[in-house]
Amino acid sequence: MTLLKKYWFFLGILTVSTLPLLDKSDQTASLGSWFKMHHGPEGSIFLVFIFSGLMVQSRQIIAGMADAKGTAASLAITFLVAPAIARLWSVFPLPESIYTGIILIAIMPSTLSSGVIMTGLAGGNSIHALLITILGNIMAIFTIPVTLQWLMSGDNIQTGNMEFAQSSLMLKIALLVVIPLAVGVTWRKAFPTTVKRFTPYAGIFSQISILFIIWMAICNGKNDVVQGGIVFIAIILLSTGLFHCMLILVGMYISHLCDIHKGRRESVIIMGGQKTLPLSLIIQSSLFPDLGLAAVTCVLHHILHLAVDAFLVQYLKQKGNCSQRT
Repeated sequence: MTLLKKYWFFLGILTVSTLPLLDKSDQTASLGSWFKMHHGPEGSIFLVFIFSGLMVQSRQIIAGMADAKGTAASLAITFLVAPAIARLWSVFPLPESIYTGIILIAIMPSTLSSGVIMTGLAGGNSIHALLITILGNIMAIFTIPVTLQWLMSGDNIQTGNMEFAQSSLMLKIALLVVIPLAVGVTWRKAFPTTVKRFTPYAGIFSQISILFIIWMAICNGKNDVVQGGIVFIAIILLSTGLFHCMLILVGMYISHLCDIHKGRRESVIIMGGQKTLPLSLIIQSSLFPDLGLAAVTCVLHHILHLAVDAFLVQYLKQKGNCSQRT
C-alpha cells in the first residue's frame, strides 16, 4: 500500500497508456478521441495550471530570485541547448512523426510539479526550482513559436514549409498556461483560508488532469502505434532517452563551469532537463493532428524521464551528502 501511494502517478501513466492499446474493441480509443475532439486537452491543461497556481505562494517566487546565475543557467538549457540538440536529430533518418515529437519536447518549458518535487528530494532548493519553472512557462509564450518555426525546417519533417500564425500560438499558450496560473495564485492570495484547506489535494487533481491528457493522446495515436509496432517504440525510447540524458550531462557541466553549488545545482540539472507534457500535446493536436506518433513520443519521453530522474535524484542526493561530509 505504501508503494502504491508513493508511485500511484507513475502507475497511472502506465495504465492510461496501455489500456487503449489492449482494448481490441477500440471503444476506449474512440472515447478518448471524442474527448480530444471536444476540447478535452485544453480544458485539462487549464485545470492543471489553476491547480498549480493554487500551490504557489508569491513570497516563494520572490525568495527564489536570490540566485540569478542558477536561474539563467537552467533557462538557457531549457530554451537554447534543448532546441539545439533537437536540431542535431534532423541528421538522423527518423520517421517524421517521431522527429516532430522530439521537436515538441525540445521547445517546452520545465514541468511544474514533478520537477519541483524531485529537486527537493535530491536535496536542492525547491523554491528556486519553482521560480525556474514559472519563469520558463511565461517565457514559453514567446520562445515556442520562434523555436518551433526554426526546428520545423529540419530535413526529417515534410511540414517544414507549413505556415502558422505565431501570434495565435502565443495567445493560445497564454490562455492555457499563464492566465490559469495567475488565476490560481490570485485565488490563493484572495481566499487564503479556503485555498489552504484545498491545497493538499491540488497536486493530486493536477496529476489526474495530466493522466486524462495522456489517455486522450494515446487513444488518438493508437493506430500509429499499432502500425509502427515495437520497432517504432524502440526508436522513440532510444532517441528520447538519449536526448534527456544529454540535457542532464549539459546541466552537470554548466553547473560545474559556472560554479553553482549544492542547493541551486540540483534545480539547474533537474529543471533544465525536465519538459512539461500537457502543453506539448496541446500544440501537437493543434498543429500536427495527423501525426499521432508525435503525441506518443511526448508521452513515452515523459514516462522515461520520470524513471531516469528517479535515479538522478538518488545520485545527486548521495553526491550532496558526500560533499557535506568532506
